[in-house]
Amino acid sequence: MYVAIFLIAVLAGTRGNIRRWADGLAVGVAAIAVVALVSRLFPSTFSLQGFPTFLPGAATRLSFPIGYWNGLGIFVGFGYPLWLGIVLRATRWWTRVLVLMPFPSLAAVVYLTSSRGAVAVACVGAIVFLATTARRWKAVGALLASAGGSAAAISVLLPRHELVDGPLRTHQAAAQGHESFFLILAISFGVGALYAVGHRFFGGLSPPPVFGPVLLAAVLLALVVIAFAAHPAKRFETFKQLPVPTRSGDTGFVRSHLLSGSGSGRWQFWTAALHEWETAPGVGRGAGSYRAWWAEHASFSYYVRNAHSLYLEVLGELGAVGFLLLGAAFAYGAIVAVRTTLRRAGDERLVAASLLGAVVAFYVGAGIDWIWQLTALSAIGLVSLGLLIGPAGSSVELRPIRGEATGPGARLPRFALGATVLALGWVVMCAQAIPWLTELQIKASAAAVARNDGVAAVRHALDAKDIQPWAASPYLQLALVQEQRPDLKAARMWIGEAIERDPIDWRLWLVAARIETKANNIASARRSLRRAKALNPRSPLFAAAPG
Repeated sequence: MYVAIFLIAVLAGTRGNIRRWADGLAVGVAAIAVVALVSRLFPSTFSLQGFPTFLPGAATRLSFPIGYWNGLGIFVGFGYPLWLGIVLRATRWWTRVLVLMPFPSLAAVVYLTSSRGAVAVACVGAIVFLATTARRWKAVGALLASAGGSAAAISVLLPRHELVDGPLRTHQAAAQGHESFFLILAISFGVGALYAVGHRFFGGLSPPPVFGPVLLAAVLLALVVIAFAAHPAKRFETFKQLPVPTRSGDTGFVRSHLLSGSGSGRWQFWTAALHEWETAPGVGRGAGSYRAWWAEHASFSYYVRNAHSLYLEVLGELGAVGFLLLGAAFAYGAIVAVRTTLRRAGDERLVAASLLGAVVAFYVGAGIDWIWQLTALSAIGLVSLGLLIGPAGSSVELRPIRGEATGPGARLPRFALGATVLALGWVVMCAQAIPWLTELQIKASAAAVARNDGVAAVRHALDAKDIQPWAASPYLQLALVQEQRPDLKAARMWIGEAIERDPIDWRLWLVAARIETKANNIASARRSLRRAKALNPRSPLFAAAPG
């Protein structure tokens, strides 16, 4: 699916519409940010906000509509370089007012998600834009104006603890949300107006000849001072410590979490991926194997499916081969994107710089969280990359050369390319359809169980097995259905088939222990239970199981 998204951007983007693509991405991000902010300030606007149930302690961290607070924050962070490109291309006073308006809302959403990854992504994207645009003087002015508006919006939220930290959906939180809405709206208009006035008086000033090197030196000096003042060695040790249970409903959680140096378990997730890679450095232990590895070798009790880093997870699951394939693709794309950006001039340079900022922000986000699993976020990064390295980003238009043959023979390579892309698309669709159809049959089987239709439940589970006979999930469903009927002999057979296909899934062994217990095979049940516990030793399910 991501390859298809990337190819669409490569093939559909042209030099003439790359600006519309970039503007569309920016407007889309801003629109989602507004929806997210309204969902908190006016909670009755969206009734189905999907508050987290798997992590109730994080229910007050803003997640709607992405569904994951860090994902929402990083998604909004992509908007900073994209909107900076629009800001610098505004030519009229009223457009300069409008283009600065989204920044306070973006900052408010990032603050309410309490996502440090979002802050990092937004900063990286803005810095890349500043470093690659040719209009750095105006870019600095836009950054200062947006930073001022962002700080003002956050200052509105700071004293409103019920709105920020909960309890949500109370009269107090609703009143604070209404107040914050009008204040942030006023700040948005104010910062846009101030930027328009400032541009009118100072926009014509020419930067000093050495502005670029001086600005770079100042930024590097500021980073050195900040790093020295923050005691990097001590911060690194804090980052590596085991996570301490926290509740987002506590007063001041959002602010304290943003300023915290804790890694929230990421150091443990990352080192676990490296340890998995050490067991099979060549081709890894297989796609999706990290979840089972973490369950068996976790350093603390916590359920996790992803290593919170695309690069380390690929290294652990697919070994050096998979890591080099992914790294080479990303590195090549980055090199071409940088060269494309630096070759541009004028407004085209601004558009390319904003897209490059989004690409680098996506690379960083994929390295510190599992945003690869969130389609909306990966789509922005891959579309931006495709626009920069495809014909839209090429310095040469793909037009026939005068005198070049344009008959059927000349169109053959283009037809062959189209046919190849179409064939690959069908292969990808079929590969996606197999597990999807299997899941549909398993859900149909579960629905049949709920209405006490055992025959239909078995039939749908068998259909799932026929579609994907190598997967464990259809056999698990068959075992569960037969256990409930009850046909323990058949249930034992099917759970054995499931374990044969996925022997490192501790849940299969736990189901086997239950079935064996019901069948009065206590010795076999004990062996299965011991195996389940060995594969997930820190699970609270086994805390009361001695020996």
